[in-house]
Amino acid sequence: MKYIFLILVFLAAISCHEDTVTNQYNYEDQLSVSLIIRSNQIKQTAFITRVKPFEADPGPASFVDSVILNVDNRLFEWIPSDSMGDNQNCWQSVIDVRKCFNYYTDSLLVLAGKSYKLLASYKTKTIEGFTDVPGDFNIAVKGRTISWTKSENAYLYRITGIHLEGGNFIIERVTTDSSLTINEESFDPGPYRITVEALDKNFYDLAFDRTYAAGLSGAVGVFGSVTVKTIEAKIE
Repeated sequence: MKYIFLILVFLAAISCHEDTVTNQYNYEDQLSVSLIIRSNQIKQTAFITRVKPFEADPGPASFVDSVILNVDNRLFEWIPSDSMGDNQNCWQSVIDVRKCFNYYTDSLLVLAGKSYKLLASYKTKTIEGFTDVPGDFNIAVKGRTISWTKSENAYLYRITGIHLEGGNFIIERVTTDSSLTINEESFDPGPYRITVEALDKNFYDLAFDRTYAAGLSGAVGVFGSVTVKTIEAKIE
């Protein structure tokens, strides 16, 4: 179940096939949009490609230029598709859209708990999207239990933890609950950097309902949001 989270950071499942990136223009103008806005940061990135009809062989990714993309009335810049092949982060078998992206803005500060609208146009197509950003929350640690207050608008939580003194145990969980207790015998006590990511309904729908368009109309893919909190604490 924890691997479902990979869709959030490495969203390429709908728009990519294997590890090949090309610039082809013989696809139908069905677009795939992958955009997860992150609270409390101003840089937001998107991954927009053409896709074939679902009954056809998906083929390689085909990046799309000249989409007019706005979120909260903030216009995204675009990177020409003939430059995308130079980005080595786009050649991985699983793509991280924070590093491989063809649309971006450096000036959209996303606030926890706020709603955002997406509006995009390409040729004769109009794409619309909507997300309720998960609200702020707090994290606490007691013994081997990590808990957090409920994040408004959150439908799923991902928890990760990295040992700060080089321990071998890595925490990685996905849950709909508001706490988790570590029971593994292999657990390595000590100081950890703990991150909790609160994920919106659109991401939940994409991951669990297997919908082709989560938070979007006029395109496949996802328009979602995440609120992230990190603390350092000793887990015993």
